[in-house]
Amino acid sequence: MTENDTIIRHAETGWKMLKGHHDLRSVEAHFKKEGLPDNVVEAVMGALKKKRHAERSQYGTIMLVAGVLLLGIGFFSCVTLTHGGSSSLDFALYGLTTVGAIIVIVALVFIFH
Repeated sequence: MTENDTIIRHAETGWKMLKGHHDLRSVEAHFKKEGLPDNVVEAVMGALKKKRHAERSQYGTIMLVAGVLLLGIGFFSCVTLTHGGSSSLDFALYGLTTVGAIIVIVALVFIFH
């Protein structure tokens, strides 16, 4: 078995552990306790970090698009209601804008954390 096969196999095990609500330190300690060489542990942890970051970035991007859409819907509904002569802008102005802004902030945390 080559070193790349070993890294891939252990990275799959580590990903299952991360999905099982373990943190990176406990995964790294698990691999060191198994007696893996330090270079293999470092390669596995690097692969796990990249995969976790890619997954969080993808989820954050989807949330970002949803938040921006809510902000846009709030804006256009405010414009429409204003030109239509409606005096009830509260939901469109405060509700949709607040929810959209919160979703955008949470999405940015997912992307950049």
